[in-house]
Amino acid sequence: MTSKSRRAESKDHPALQLRSILIKNYKIIDNLKIEFRKPNLPKDPYVTVLGSENGQGKTSVLESCALLFLAIKDSKSDRNSWLRFLEMEGYSDLAIDPFDLTVRAGTKAATIHGEFLLGSEIFSVTLNWERDGIKVEFSKRPEQLDLLFEDLGPHSASESLGLFL
Repeated sequence: MTSKSRRAESKDHPALQLRSILIKNYKIIDNLKIEFRKPNLPKDPYVTVLGSENGQGKTSVLESCALLFLAIKDSKSDRNSWLRFLEMEGYSDLAIDPFDLTVRAGTKAATIHGEFLLGSEIFSVTLNWERDGIKVEFSKRPEQLDLLFEDLGPHSASESLGLFL
């Protein structure tokens, strides 16, 4: 067991669990809701298996989960580095708009909504992509989140993704 997982399981640092995710108009996904259920037996691991043919959105589901965790990790920042990464700030010379890479063709916006459990506290995070950028909304921000991430320090977007995958 790594020090990260021991810290997440300690009384001072309860585990952060994604309980459900709702994805609308993100890449290939039209509308998808997944509930991550608790295992039946106390010592069983939390495991979810995704399976389908290629090109059906499995990677988009994993990306959506990672984006929610990144939003939580960087929620105290004024302007999150991972948002700038997603919006590709500074790449105005690209032939394609980043919006067109993430929002399902023919729609005006994409939404990723996650419900989380931290200790005994439930909260949600919503990411909304629109043509003018990405907006992040919290139902509330549990103070315990600061404790959960205090030892991790600042990370780039790609380094932060590695913390959760």
